[in-house]
This record gives sequence, structure tokens and C-alpha cells, in this order.
Amino acid sequence: MTRARSEHGEFKFTVKEFADGTPYLAAEPLQSKMTLLDEAQMFLQLQPGTDIEEAHKMAKYLNQHISTVGITVFEAHPMFGAKPKTR
Repeated sequence: MTRARSEHGEFKFTVKEFADGTPYLAAEPLQSKMTLLDEAQMFLQLQPGTDIEEAHKMAKYLNQHISTVGITVFEAHPMFGAKPKTR
């Protein structure tokens, strides 16, 4: 049987910018108890050429239509003591 750990929580999507001004969407937890994301940040990198206005429209859409975000980590992940795979 494969071991796995799953967590989910509510997130707010906001527009941020990389140092070069390229927009991205940050998924910010709202009172989330997702320990899998402790000391981590989840974000969505947008296609090249996406402008800040389009990014705001996407964030608004996601906030209206996504209720929760979930993450499942399987036993092959280093969190369970497995050795990282070489690429």
C-alpha cells in the first residue's frame, strides 16, 4: 500500500511581480493549517507576455471559482525518507 499525505485549505490568489517586473499569481493561504507548505510559497508562473491587467483578471477568476487547493505527497517523496531521484 502506498503511503500518502494529503492536505487542503482555502487560498487567495494575488498578483505579484518577479524582480524583472513579470507578473505571477501567488496562492496565499487563508487560515490554512497546511503543514506541507510551512516555509514554502505556492505560485503560478504565467505565460510570457501576460500583462499585469490580465494577471489581475486571472486572479479574480480563480478567487471566484476555486474553493480549496489540495496537495498530496506520496511515499517516494523525500519527506517520507526516500532518496531523491536523480534526473
